[in-house]
This record gives sequence, C-alpha cells and structure tokens, in this order.
Amino acid sequence: MLAADRNPAVRVAGVRGFAARGDREALVRATFDPHGLVRHHARILLADTFGAIDYRGRALAALAETGATRPALVGALATLSEFGRRPDRPAVAALVADPRPSVAREARRTLKLLERLP
Repeated sequence: MLAADRNPAVRVAGVRGFAARGDREALVRATFDPHGLVRHHARILLADTFGAIDYRGRALAALAETGATRPALVGALATLSEFGRRPDRPAVAALVADPRPSVAREARRTLKLLERLP
C-alpha cells in the first residue's frame, strides 16, 4: 500500500491516487502525515477536490486522543507547527516528555515555534 510506505515520495503518489479515486477520508488522513511534502500535496488535493478542513481543530483533537499512535501524534504536532496558535501551547507541552523520541522531538520543535507567535 503506497500510503504506508516509508518513502514520502511514494506516499505522495498514494495521495494522488486517493484524489483520483475521490477518497476524501484517505486525503484527510494524509493531511496529517508526519512528512511535510505529503501533508502539502494532500492539502492541495483535498482543497481542490473537496474543500479545506479545520486542520488546527483536528490536530488538537488528535493530541487529546487516548492511545494515539506515534505517526498520528507526530503528524498532529507538525500540523500545529503550521496552523497552531499560542493558546495551543499547553496541549503541545504535554507531549514534550513523551517516551517516544520522535513525538517528544516534534513537540519541542512545535512548542518553540508556537512560543514565537504574538
């Protein structure tokens, strides 16, 4: 399955396939991919085909979800680094000490960006 491949370029090809098939839910999931290139393509194709969604709201909901997977959390944090606001800092800060290194690293990066906002 292209969407699960480790290579982001392959996942982008999968995103194009989702758009060609009209698979809205798969496109929405891809907008929270841990890799920025995949998120970017998914957002463009989603907006062109179905319209934009509330990325920030969905990212915050993913952070609050009990048992969220590592890729889901990294994707949600990365999305907040792009769409987040200063009031989102507590939700992000809660993950700075996450035992999964990639989640904690992305939380620190996102928190640093959010702290720069007015």
